[in-house]
Amino acid sequence: MILKGYKPLNKEDLEKHIQYFISKNWPQWKRERSLRKGDGEFNSFMEDNNELIDSMEENNEFNISLDDYKEAVYRLEYPVGIVANENLDARQRAEAQATIDSTSEDVKTFEG
Repeated sequence: MILKGYKPLNKEDLEKHIQYFISKNWPQWKRERSLRKGDGEFNSFMEDNNELIDSMEENNEFNISLDDYKEAVYRLEYPVGIVANENLDARQRAEAQATIDSTSEDVKTFEG
């Protein structure tokens, strides 16, 4: 199960996680038997769990956006705090300002 707030997964890991969920609840041998018999049981299982699988995919997308948002906030706030720090020398302030200046406009205007 993938819930909001979990560490985001890449596409391969997400697919592995979903396949693990399916295999745990409907083992490979049962799938093969159902498909061989043509009884539709596996199809029913998948239909019953499509909403759950969709929610895992949606939650992972949310987690990716949340991670991107946290990273953007950190990039924007951290250098500003450094630039404002009076205990830093001019070189350190210049490096922090360069980080701010090099931050892409996409990150600066993130609306996720």
